[in-house]
Amino acid sequence: MDGGAFTVALDQKELDGDGVAAEVVFPDADAVDSRTAAPFGVGLGLSGDQDPELGMAGARAHDRWLADFVSEHPERHCYVALLPVTGDADRVVAEIHRAKESGLGALMIPAMWVDKAPYHDRRYDPVWAAAAECAMPVLTHSGAVPRHEYGDHLGIYVSEVTWWPGRPLSFLLWSGVFERHPGLRLVLTEQGSGWIPRVLDMLDYCHARLVAAARSGGTAETAESKFGAGLAEAMGKGPSEVWRDNCFVGASFMRPHEAALRDRIGLDKIMWGGDYPHDEGTHPYSREGLRTAYACLTRDEIAAMVGGNAARVYGFDLERLETIAARGAPR
Repeated sequence: MDGGAFTVALDQKELDGDGVAAEVVFPDADAVDSRTAAPFGVGLGLSGDQDPELGMAGARAHDRWLADFVSEHPERHCYVALLPVTGDADRVVAEIHRAKESGLGALMIPAMWVDKAPYHDRRYDPVWAAAAECAMPVLTHSGAVPRHEYGDHLGIYVSEVTWWPGRPLSFLLWSGVFERHPGLRLVLTEQGSGWIPRVLDMLDYCHARLVAAARSGGTAETAESKFGAGLAEAMGKGPSEVWRDNCFVGASFMRPHEAALRDRIGLDKIMWGGDYPHDEGTHPYSREGLRTAYACLTRDEIAAMVGGNAARVYGFDLERLETIAARGAPR
């Protein structure tokens, strides 16, 4: 079923048949089994064990190919460029601008950072600044994990695979990246959405406790006082406020229990996805999947999650898509 991943005509036919007017196109996850994966092992997450030079070369080759792919129907595609973020910020920034100029619309960074430097490191500031300047959302995606830790124990992998791509949110948030780069947008994709309210509650609690302790004039021996000093100024906003202003979620084949949390997640934050052409996605039964997930919701709520939010984040022109949608998109 992955023919549409590398044949434009088949891609368009299958999108039409499934009622999808436009799509965000991700790099493939599997560098071993898929014909569409980037070369040299770069994929959803270039780990520190891989060669950054080869990783960047593989990403650039793959991005050039996908730029050609989406150029045939640019109104229907936003391609996500692979971006192996390394300590060589100048080179990464140049790649961001090259991707933008070639027509690509977003950037996918590894959930597990390269060069052993986590994303709170200030060396990455030029990267976040360039992404904000180019109005290209920065994405993380599930799939990449330190497989050597799991061995043959698939259950461990499955229970943690969606934790890794959400981890950069904490590193960017607590280190004040969004305060320094208010135009930066972060999109967490294919890692579910039901966990978001719980995690935001936890982050807000930690933030409030640390800030309150620091402002109360506690002694240096008080952990909350020590670690909370300067935190409010560095972050600028609390975690939920940062989520409200800068973050979004790509909710692949959303479940009814997740839709019930839409107000706590943020109705304007959620972007439904079908995960085409993977066989665990909703294709070719996306209409049925939407009916299941969004039963009893209002028209405006559904319209936001299946199109309006993504159009705003990724720059789709809804007026140009009207004719395509009229051919068979869900009513």
